[in-house]
Amino acid sequence: MKAEGWLVNLWFDSKMRIIIIWLAAASVFVTPVLSKDTGRIFVSNEKSHDVFVFDKEFNLIKKIETSRRPRDMKLNADRTLLFVACGDDDIIDIIDV
Repeated sequence: MKAEGWLVNLWFDSKMRIIIIWLAAASVFVTPVLSKDTGRIFVSNEKSHDVFVFDKEFNLIKKIETSRRPRDMKLNADRTLLFVACGDDDIIDIIDV
């Protein structure tokens, strides 16, 4: 499935919509990334400087601390590493998926 189609399906899923609304209400910049082989969803939280990890059912698995203001996230080609651009520290954090 293409990432664009996944994002559309994700937006219309009620459980994820609640999570996105909750994060938006907390004045958080939200960037979801799907690791399709693991079924994990990564959402950056600029305000608390961490990344939320959700499973396929949108249950929170873990919060990973990052440098200040994590914003853009990209997976490497084999989807084993998540690169997180942290704007306030001008650094890229690397998370082993």
